[in-house]
Amino acid sequence: MEAPFKYGAPLLFRTPIWVVLPSDEDVLVELIPMSYRDVQHLIELQYIREFDDEVTSLQTIRTYITPYIRSLHRALNFPDFQTFVNQLSPQDLQYLYDKLIHISRLSQDQLSKLSSMLDVQFSPAFRDESWNCEVCKKKKLQYNRACGYLPENERDPKAILPRIKGRTFTQCPISQVDNFVLNQVGKAYNFLEKGVLPEAGGIGDQTEWFVQAASLYSRKISEAEAEMHQEQARKSK
Repeated sequence: MEAPFKYGAPLLFRTPIWVVLPSDEDVLVELIPMSYRDVQHLIELQYIREFDDEVTSLQTIRTYITPYIRSLHRALNFPDFQTFVNQLSPQDLQYLYDKLIHISRLSQDQLSKLSSMLDVQFSPAFRDESWNCEVCKKKKLQYNRACGYLPENERDPKAILPRIKGRTFTQCPISQVDNFVLNQVGKAYNFLEKGVLPEAGGIGDQTEWFVQAASLYSRKISEAEAEMHQEQARKSK
């Protein structure tokens, strides 16, 4: 089964990562996710970059990424991060920029997969105890439900699975859910609901993925509540 977040799950706090510069394997750079505010600024700048000269565009990227370099390691020492960034080649600069955007926000593909996982989590069709993975194994239901953890040739091709919002599944949706990711997103939503943000400062200082994930979680809760009320109304007639 393909992992819902192929390149790593999002993290609630600004967990740093180390990357190696493409042009020099001796250079290790520690990056921390960018703030929501700076990511939004960079997205807006993408629309006007085509009207700027290359020097101006590169300098803009240099300005934005410098605060998100926590440390670096190489044989030669630089007096500060800005000096290091100013000496980066355009290729290395673009590489660091792409890495920072990647760890700071959810891609459209990740958002789509997260949306599907939340639909499964909130669906009443899977609230029965038998859909618990351990219970399912004990009752030996995983074959007929085309469990995603089984080799493909061992899954029932005619498995009858619940539909969710009109979507059909060829394997058990529960096995496609990444509980670590959902736990992180649930925490993000709880932080937002309580008005206690994980990073210092206002909403603009949070990571882009935090705002994306918490907003999506909130919307899915509203949709689930609306569906529950509609079901209760139908039963009461």
